[in-house]
Amino acid sequence: MSKIQKTCLCVVCGTPVDSDTAFGFDFNNEMYFFCTSHEEPFKMGISLGQLEINHKFISYLLNLEEPLTKSSLKKAAQQFTPMTKFDTNIESTKIFEPEFMLTTPKEFYDKISEVVIGQEIAKKAISVSVINHISEISSDSEEEYSTTADKHHILMLGHSGTGKTLIANTTASLLNLPFVSGDATSYSPTGFHGADAESVCYDLLLDTDMNFELAERGVVFIDEIDKICSSNKSAGRYESFIGSTQSTFLKLIEGKTIKVPGPVYGDAPGTSCNISSDKMLFFFGGAFNGLSEILAKKMGKKDVLGFVKANKGKNEEIDEALSSYEIFAQASREELVESLIDFGMLSEFVGRIPTIVPLKPLSKEDLEKVLLESKTSPISKQIQIFENCGYKLEFTDSFIKDIVNKSYKSATGTRALDSYIKKSVSLASFDLLSTKKVKICKEHVIIDNSCLSNPEMYKKMSI
Repeated sequence: MSKIQKTCLCVVCGTPVDSDTAFGFDFNNEMYFFCTSHEEPFKMGISLGQLEINHKFISYLLNLEEPLTKSSLKKAAQQFTPMTKFDTNIESTKIFEPEFMLTTPKEFYDKISEVVIGQEIAKKAISVSVINHISEISSDSEEEYSTTADKHHILMLGHSGTGKTLIANTTASLLNLPFVSGDATSYSPTGFHGADAESVCYDLLLDTDMNFELAERGVVFIDEIDKICSSNKSAGRYESFIGSTQSTFLKLIEGKTIKVPGPVYGDAPGTSCNISSDKMLFFFGGAFNGLSEILAKKMGKKDVLGFVKANKGKNEEIDEALSSYEIFAQASREELVESLIDFGMLSEFVGRIPTIVPLKPLSKEDLEKVLLESKTSPISKQIQIFENCGYKLEFTDSFIKDIVNKSYKSATGTRALDSYIKKSVSLASFDLLSTKKVKICKEHVIIDNSCLSNPEMYKKMSI
């Protein structure tokens, strides 16, 4: 029999206790008891799986140099079970506070327009939704926020390169909130093999270093949501699978308490913590190829490409994208919702997404503004990289004109811009860049239109 068991002292404060009635636990054939002053928080923590009994925890108890207080108990809980909210009043390392004091849709629109070029109609609708969402979740009192509060989630209809990811990411950045994104096709309903749809909430916790307040207010973007839709109403295995995935996302946007397994964060099996998706803002996106035809019939339109006859034949992909946008933009919400249901989205899912906005393919003028005016311009990024290494990087007007034309013809928008820029400076980057930072630029590097086909054609000269 151990020394602790013979004397029956409280492991925290040394107060004598009755081994027959005192709360205790067995670890490696040793009994550890708690007096009535200290038993309750440990009893609760252990029973809920919030405190894990291990050598580190025992060592902590046996080496306490002063009586355990409520404050030090919180620290103990955080130290030994970082994946758990032991006390909802534990002080967060970071609080929810927007980077800018954005109080109106107009203010938000002005800020997001510094980054996102074009998409004026979509940005205005999104700005209203975001401000309404922030107004809902910013209440200081939890009692003032109801789980039945209106949701303000957003569905963006647009082809690749129209800015879906940028809009969602910029929203999170402006609100100073964590952001995670993923493709709908990479998730599965809970219980199937692969990543659970709920794992987006796990990612928010990881992104915030286990800050529950921030994670539960995070921004989530799920792209390619159209890929888990099916107009086939049969009860086949695949239709059942994608329907279940949609159902999982539906539960998330409605507000769900999610149990996060401890091993996800390196904790022992059997431990877990809970996170709620009730205050998260969800963006969904997809190209929805074929939806415009469904919608056009519902609107009584016979010729889908009739919306852009002037451009017909110049670029089939651009024509199709423009015609789809025009149809989406002219449709009522009721027509959009009905068509999305016919496309294969669950009616309950669509019904919980109040803001549905089409994104227009970027024009040549828009693409040029992305290069020259946007805060996230791929040109600005490259100029800064070279400047850090002592080079003044310059792109000629002819290069700008040619890259805009090539990107527009590719019909992949901003993705093409970024790809062409990186390719054009690839050899200059290989030859000149270094990890050493230089404050003064002594050489000039010029990228002209010849670098689009041959990156070796860059020019370097002394300033």
